[in-house]
Order: sequence, then structure tokens, then C-alpha cells
Amino acid sequence: MLFFGRNSVRMAGRVVTASSDRTARLWDASTGQPLGDTMKHQSSVLSAQFSPNGRRIVTASDRTARVWDRDTGQFLSDSLRHGGAIKSAEFSPDCQRVLTASDDKTARLWDLPTVTDEDTVEEMRLLADLAEATGGAALQTFAPTEVLKELKPEQTESIRARIAAAIPGPASKLTPLQRLLKWAVSDYLNRTISPLSNTTVAQWIENQIEEGTIDGLRAAMQVDPANARLAAHYGRRLADYSLKNEGDPAEVRRAHDEADFQTHRGLQLAADSAEIRALRAETVQTAAPDSQ
Repeated sequence: MLFFGRNSVRMAGRVVTASSDRTARLWDASTGQPLGDTMKHQSSVLSAQFSPNGRRIVTASDRTARVWDRDTGQFLSDSLRHGGAIKSAEFSPDCQRVLTASDDKTARLWDLPTVTDEDTVEEMRLLADLAEATGGAALQTFAPTEVLKELKPEQTESIRARIAAAIPGPASKLTPLQRLLKWAVSDYLNRTISPLSNTTVAQWIENQIEEGTIDGLRAAMQVDPANARLAAHYGRRLADYSLKNEGDPAEVRRAHDEADFQTHRGLQLAADSAEIRALRAETVQTAAPDSQ
């Protein structure tokens, strides 16, 4: 028997349901059989709606709304977040925006990636050019053989510049392929964390600093190792770890040495920062148990 949960909407022989089991699902209306992957949330899903063209689904769960591809069940955007429970989420008539209404007394309008029926031949050629520039080699055909020719740095830079010039306009107005092309040739510290994300690398790094977990800070260090503030916060968290950890003494000593190195390096990179000086001083005051 087909279970429709708390909310269900039908379009063109398909039904999307929202349920308190923390999922939304797409069904064949004539057979009652599920279609595609389950759309999962962390809390009960309060609503699920098709876009006017039927290609997307927007779901609302607690403080989060998500946009999904109807056919694959994969979400297409960052989570759309409010400070309170989201009671309603609906598409605009052109399918390029979502309007959400929340218990936090706000309504918000969100831009979404543009989806087209097919990508142009020129864009597919640009994707092939991007692959060659990324790999540093171009495939050349000399019948009946094919040869990989190494590209010079100026050649790869020329390809990347040509791709950047061919994809103008804001990301919200681009197709997924266009966003990928533009993202791939953008400066990695000034772009978003992924082609379809709205979160910049800088924002993501700031989030890792605010959350303050060692794993998150370590991941951020791999992205921006020259960030003085990030290095200092990472070192400070390692110092805490070296004090609280009661495991392998060698691991504790390694963590403390790394904490000393990272906060010292942060101070070298930004000697005038009062925040980094304070983090460095706190770290110096700590010591591994076997050194006290």
C-alpha cells in the first residue's frame, strides 16, 4: 500500500510524499512503486513540492529546505536554512527561485542553478579544453595514431582565460555545466567550495574556525595553509587536545609540538594580530603532561 505521509503532491503521473520518517519519496502514481533514491533529512519532512516544470522537488524539514533533482533524487543546492522551523517552501513560476516561510518570522527568496535541456556543443568543447588544461596535456591525432602532447604553462593559462571569458554573468543564471566551467577556472580561494554551492571558501573556513573541531580545522588548513588566523586556531585546539588526551604519550607530544609550531607560524604571518598573539600566549602556557 502506498503511504503518503503528512503531505503529498501529484504531477504527470508521479507523486511526491513527505513523511515523519525523515524522508520524502517519489512514486509512480499508477503502480504505487517508488522511483529514484529516497530524499533524506535529519528531521521529519513537513512538505514536498514539485517545481512548475516538474523537474525539481523542494522539501522542508525543521529549519532546512532542500532542492532535489526529480529523476536522480540528488540535491541540487546547499541547504536553505532559517533560524526557525520552515513551514512552507515553493518554487517561483520560472523555477529559478524558492520562497521559504519560517517560524523565525521571516520569508526568504533563494536563487537556484539554471537547468537547461541540453548543453551547447561549444560548452562541451570547453569542457574538453578544461580537461586538457587540468591534465597539462592535449590529445593530438595523427592518423592512425593519437599522441599526448605536454602543454606549456602559458598554454594552460590561455585555455583557462578563454573559458573564463566565455562564461560571463552571475552563477545563479548559469547552467550546471557553465557553473562547473566557471568555477574550475576561478581563483580557488575566492570561489565557492563546489560548483553548485553558494558558500565561498572564505566562509567555509570561517565556519571551521567557529566550530573549532580539530578535524574541521585540519581540513581547512589543507585548503588555505597560509591563513594566519586559521593556523593559530588550529594550533590552539591541538594544545587543548594535548592536555586532555590520556592516550599514547608520543601522540600527545606530537600534538603539543604541532600546536607550538602552528601558533608560532600564525604569529609570523600576522604579527600585528591581537587575536593571534593571545592564542599563541595561551598555547605557550600549556605543556604536554610529561614536560611539566
